[in-house]
Amino acid sequence: MKSPPSDKSIQARPLRPRRNIPATGTREEILAAAREVLFRDGHERFTTRKVAALAGITVGNLTYHFPSKRQLLNSLIQRLLDEYTVAIEGFFADLSVPVEQELKALVEWLMNDASTPTSNRLFRELWAMALHDRFLARAVDDFYDQAIGRIAQMLRAANPAMSPGSASTIAHLVAMVSEGTGIIYGTRLTRAASHADVKALAVEVLTGAARYAAGEISTALEPRARRTPRRRVSSA
Repeated sequence: MKSPPSDKSIQARPLRPRRNIPATGTREEILAAAREVLFRDGHERFTTRKVAALAGITVGNLTYHFPSKRQLLNSLIQRLLDEYTVAIEGFFADLSVPVEQELKALVEWLMNDASTPTSNRLFRELWAMALHDRFLARAVDDFYDQAIGRIAQMLRAANPAMSPGSASTIAHLVAMVSEGTGIIYGTRLTRAASHADVKALAVEVLTGAARYAAGEISTALEPRARRTPRRRVSSA
């Protein structure tokens, strides 16, 4: 496996999913333009008129495919989910590769991607819009639920010995590490602890959790509600 890129290369060269879904046809061109306008102008200045102009179509043509700005943004979020799902599946495509090695590659990719200006700005803009629009908030929440669910499914497919609860817990932690990376390192890559060091620690923790969950005991990673409470032994 190739060594992960340095912090400097992360900042200079945004990463993309391993396989891109072909963007063909007017609808896909509109979504590509919407992504660019959101990144370039931000959510406060995001308009369907700007998207139509960048896509080279009329506003009427745009509204034929997306009757409202809200529906356009919802479709953009779904588009992002499709791309990340394809990427996640790509990391677990070879069932002969140990699950911890696949997870290591996925975590490194997600943390690198979250630190790029493009991905970081795009998701921050979506989060800001979601704070003021319940419809978009649900769409963003669904994005994370479905992405996390797919990671859990891939972990289980790669190693059936891992319980559903453990796979879900690890997948949620992967998402938290990824999104937290964007918040901490997305606008300031140089901090007291380097991105590379934190990434190495995150990989160690998550792959260790995966090995543990796929081994003899997985109760430590099961949701708390499912654990059998221990009785307290009263002291004499």
